[in-house]
Amino acid sequence: MASATMRSSVTTTTASRIGAAPGATVLGYFGALNGRKRSDHFVRAVAEIRRALPGEDIHGAIFGRPERDCDPVERELQALAGSLGIADRIHLMGHVSPVEPSLAGVFALLVTARGEPFGRTLIEAMHLGTPVVATRHGGNVEAIDDGQNGFLVDPDDPAAFTAPVLRLLADPALRDRIKALTSVQSVQAINPKGVPEADVIALHMDGGQACVQVFFIRGNQSWGNRDFYPRTGGTENPAEIMRLPDRGRLDLSQGGATAL
Repeated sequence: MASATMRSSVTTTTASRIGAAPGATVLGYFGALNGRKRSDHFVRAVAEIRRALPGEDIHGAIFGRPERDCDPVERELQALAGSLGIADRIHLMGHVSPVEPSLAGVFALLVTARGEPFGRTLIEAMHLGTPVVATRHGGNVEAIDDGQNGFLVDPDDPAAFTAPVLRLLADPALRDRIKALTSVQSVQAINPKGVPEADVIALHMDGGQACVQVFFIRGNQSWGNRDFYPRTGGTENPAEIMRLPDRGRLDLSQGGATAL
């Protein structure tokens, strides 16, 4: 996951590259410019978000290029942005490599694809701690638990991207919670084979938010997992989080974290 310092730096760099103010909200599209990934749907989504948030400095940055040199898709996207009144808010960034600094530098990744089997960029964004808002379609539904480690939206409605972005802007704690959970999930490598019974506990702390995820293994099979967000003062170390010595112990029997 990108550290808070690194994220601040790359976010400022991304805003500077597109000529936006340092505090601008830059939404990202990453991938080939083709019909399946629907870069035009991204432009429409940014227009809807701009319409819902007239006081916010919203921009859309498209990282990627056409699959064929003669493809007019970039001109078509610029024309679409102009027709929607956001010509100065859509930025064609072309292909970038490495992609990680740019992916970490956007406020959120909007995945507009339909029929995508399992998007690698989506997983990379989650690993970096960039919130993901994706269509409820294809492999997206396998990677995202809606409202927990990202958001799933109606694939046919560009305006459906608006509510999750609003939530992320209005609630920084939610953003930190998603970053913490996706960090735990992105590094987990738990193989239940050969393990008759165990509760595997993973902890991640970021931005003052602690996420504890518990994986339940019974009879060499995974019985699923739960995530918990214990109340902390923001200064505890990992051992103190797991013990919570001044508050009792962490209750893992409930659907959330409570101090007993």
